[in-house]
Parts: sequence; C-alpha cells; structure tokens
Amino acid sequence: MKRHRPTLRLDCDGVAIDRRRRGATAIRLALLFVTSAALQALPALANGSDAQSTRLTAPLACADFARRSDGAWVPQRPFTTEGVNRGVRFRGTYGINTVIRTGVAVDGIDLGALLDRQCAPH
Repeated sequence: MKRHRPTLRLDCDGVAIDRRRRGATAIRLALLFVTSAALQALPALANGSDAQSTRLTAPLACADFARRSDGAWVPQRPFTTEGVNRGVRFRGTYGINTVIRTGVAVDGIDLGALLDRQCAPH
C-alpha cells in the first residue's frame, strides 16, 4: 500500500508550503482579526457611551442658547467647549449657525441633552 504524501507547493522563495499549514495560517489570521476588533470595542462597552465618559471644563451658559420649536438648540453667539474625553483634552468652537440636537454626540458629548438638563424649563 502506497503512503499518501501531502501535496507541497512552493512559495516565491522556493520554500515548500504544506496546504494544511496554509489553512491553519488563514484561520489564525482570521481569529487575530476578530479578537482585535473585539478588544477595540471593549472600552465602549465597559464605559457606556462616550457622553458618559466626557466632561466639560466649564459649564455652558443657558443665556447663550435659544430653544427652537422642534426642540433643537441654537447658540445666540459663537461658543467654545473644552473638556476631557477618556483622558484626551478637546476643544470645539461652534458658530451661530450650529444646530444642537439631543442624541447627537459632538466631541464625545451630547450637548443637546446637557442643555435639556441645564436650561429647559421643567
């Protein structure tokens, strides 16, 4: 009875590659990719949304914002936000044409929700 020899292929350097090894390498690479993607998602899952881990260094002045009939906020004058998002300092400048809606995070913070809590009549 003849013994079966694995089919060998040569790579560009002339080195023999076993087909089973190529398959195992592909599986390892796919596993590495999936693991890497999962590890990148862990901080967001552990900390919740970015808005929860972000803080402004100065409060927003309610007099600087007007609430529209659709519930969005618009600034009465240009304003700047400064804060920390997961240890990284940020600074954002916004003009009078900016529309601020609840549920939309900008620089990691939901300015609309913040204005709703601080400035909306209860």
